Amino acid sequence: MKTLKYLKNNILYNLVLFSVFLPIGCFTAGGESVKEESKILLEPASVEAQPNNNYYPNYPNQQGNYYYPQQTGIANPGGENEKVVDENEQYVNILPSDYDHFKNPSTDKREFFRVVMSSEGYVLRQIRGTDDVIRKKDSGGDQLIMEELSKFDKVNYSDDGIVMVKLNGETGKVENVNFYHRVPRISELATIMRNDATRWVLEHKQKGVPKVRDFIISYKVILKNRASRSDIQNIIRNKKSKH
Repeated sequence: MKTLKYLKNNILYNLVLFSVFLPIGCFTAGGESVKEESKILLEPASVEAQPNNNYYPNYPNQQGNYYYPQQTGIANPGGENEKVVDENEQYVNILPSDYDHFKNPSTDKREFFRVVMSSEGYVLRQIRGTDDVIRKKDSGGDQLIMEELSKFDKVNYSDDGIVMVKLNGETGKVENVNFYHRVPRISELATIMRNDATRWVLEHKQKGVPKVRDFIISYKVILKNRASRSDIQNIIRNKKSKH
């Protein structure tokens, strides 16, 4: 019986190895082997290994994975003739695995940017106006925003906000940032969004007087419950002491 059980376990083990590592193949009429790309989701790899920009550093998508291999881009919500640029000034596609915040239809032509940020990552998609202006890459500033958000990781929570950015008519620099229609329910998150937009450095493609004078940024902020037991106990004590 022990020998039979050993053989069964060994067969199952080899089947698992076979299904994971052996490429799926089929044969054409001429007998040539044709390899089909595996649909298995991959673990994080180097950016160089992802020429289609399907890899988002340190930022899992909605399904908790880091990227999907060889995805086909979907329609840009900013318009079919508009290009999409990310937080690293790279031209990318809107992908099926992207957050819904990037895929939702855009009805306001002043909406140039969409941002999803959390303690785990800062992801930006510019959906309009890339021929006129882009946000300069600022990895250090992005990291500071992530660190600031980590202070609020006490509960699973998401919120959004929309800000209107006014630019100086001569220099093209950010001059004024105000909320437009949608204000976050938590005032501290509103402050982080406003501070984020204020720090942006913009590059105008047209020399002289900037063509773009204002634009809208749509923000999505995601918090996660990372509170330890002692953190929760302190929160309860503080609440009791106030009553």
